[in-house]
Parts: sequence; C-alpha cells; structure tokens
Amino acid sequence: MKRVRMIASDIAFPDDTTGSGLSFAPLNSGSPLVNGNGEIVGVNVRRKGDFAKVSYSIDLCEFKDFLLDVDRVVMPRTYDDFLFRAKYRMKTPNRIGVMDGLDAAIKLDPQRPEGLEMRASEHNRRAKYALAIDDATRALKTAPSSTVALEQRAVANENLNEWPKVVADREWISGLTPTDYPNWRKLGFARMMAKDHRGAIDAFSRGIDPGGWMERTMEAYEARGDCYVVLERYGLAKSDYERALQNTASRRFMTPKGPDDARINGKLQSTIANETRGKAWQTALRLLNVQTDAVMPWNPAR
Repeated sequence: MKRVRMIASDIAFPDDTTGSGLSFAPLNSGSPLVNGNGEIVGVNVRRKGDFAKVSYSIDLCEFKDFLLDVDRVVMPRTYDDFLFRAKYRMKTPNRIGVMDGLDAAIKLDPQRPEGLEMRASEHNRRAKYALAIDDATRALKTAPSSTVALEQRAVANENLNEWPKVVADREWISGLTPTDYPNWRKLGFARMMAKDHRGAIDAFSRGIDPGGWMERTMEAYEARGDCYVVLERYGLAKSDYERALQNTASRRFMTPKGPDDARINGKLQSTIANETRGKAWQTALRLLNVQTDAVMPWNPAR
C-alpha cells in the first residue's frame, strides 16, 4: 500500500469511506479490513486521533477501481490512458509529466481533438501562445465545432493582442452557443479593443445575464457605458453606470463602498458633466441660430 501511495501520490482515494470502531497502529494504512467471516471487505486508510478507536476504510470494490486508475497512470497503454494520466498530473502542484502524457497521446492519434485541446490549454498556461494557436487550429480541422479549441485559440490571441482574430473566434463561438453569456461579454471586450464600439455595445447587451453573477453583470454594464461615452451618447452611458453601481460586490454583500464603486462613480460624474456641457452647447447653438434668423432675412444654411 505504501508503494502504491508513492507511485501514484497524485491520485486521490475515493471520498466515500466507512467508519469502524476498530483501531490500528500508526503507519499501518493499507492493512485489510476483515469481517467476522474472515473475508476482506475493505482497506484501512486512516484513523482519527492517536488513541481513538475510530478508523476509516475504503470499500473493496472501490479500491479495485482505484487500482485500475493507478495502473492507467503508472502504465498507460492507449490514447485515453495517456489523457487520463495527464489529467491527474494536472492536479499536482508542479504538474510534472503533463506534457509528456499529452505528447504521447497525440503521437498515438494525431487526428483526435481532445489531446490537442488539452495541450493548447497547457501551452496557454505556460505562456507559449504560438504553440497553443497551432494545436487549437489543428484540433479545429477535425472538429470545426469545438468550442474548447476556439476558446483556447482566442485566449492565446488575446495575449498576443491580435484582436481581430479574437473577435473572429468569439463570433464563431457565439454562433455555436448563442446562450453563452460569458462569451458574449468577452466578445464585447474584444470588439472594444478592435475599436468597434457599436459592435461591442451589441455584444455586451447580449452578454447581460439577468440571472447571472452580479459582478459579471456590473462589468458588462460598465463596459457598455464606456462604449456609449466614446460615441458621445452620454444619456445611455449614465444609465449603464447607474446600473453597474447597483450590481457591484459591495451592493450585493452590503459592505462598505469598495474600489468598484469609486471607479464607476467617477465615470458617472464625468458623464453627467459631459451631458450637461453638451446640453449647454446645444442650447447656445439653438439661440445663435434664432439670433441669426432675426438679423438676416435670408439664411444660406437653409
């Protein structure tokens, strides 16, 4: 048992354990749990306290399944075994062996998209964005509707500031999953960065989930307000900033005002000032036109 723990230390034992009134000595984890008929019914895994007569064991059937998982991690043979091994390695702090497992799986079957998608994700995590784009593109050749591959390629292009490419992938995802509210918000930000503010407003409007997290709704309202400001539509921007203030984390949890409140409130006050200034200019121009009409019987502007 100790050897199994050492070889597959990254594999978690089943969560369902059985408690018993028996006690066993320290360092005896892995000893069998025997019933009154002398049959092995489980494997002891831990005890409670130093001297308490309470121990916990894994059911024998579950332990057999666990050993099969160990075998797949220690001695992988098929494509799925290598992916299984890579997924378990991802749970470890240092993630040693993740890329080896993914490389081996892709070598066995270069056409299956799962391994390419996972390797693209791992490349993004390691800031190797060009390699992530290459793997995601290869996955899309065999699985054009893979939102996972599109997401990974979009993330890589975001980090490379290739915003038109990000917009294209986000629009592709939105066509495949029209109710994916987070993707609509990400598309909105990508369009903002690509200077398409009208398109960003449309994306943010679609990305506001009435039943979603307030923080995400706040971000969508705030970003849409920013787009309205660029287009000098201050009345709509003011309305969005006010809605964003209603959805900040401090409003939700009834805590003192935080940085979100201060930032959005600053934008709101600036928008109100711009709206007031714009109305003043419109009034002045209107008065100027009236005075011009009074002085000149013929107005060339007509």
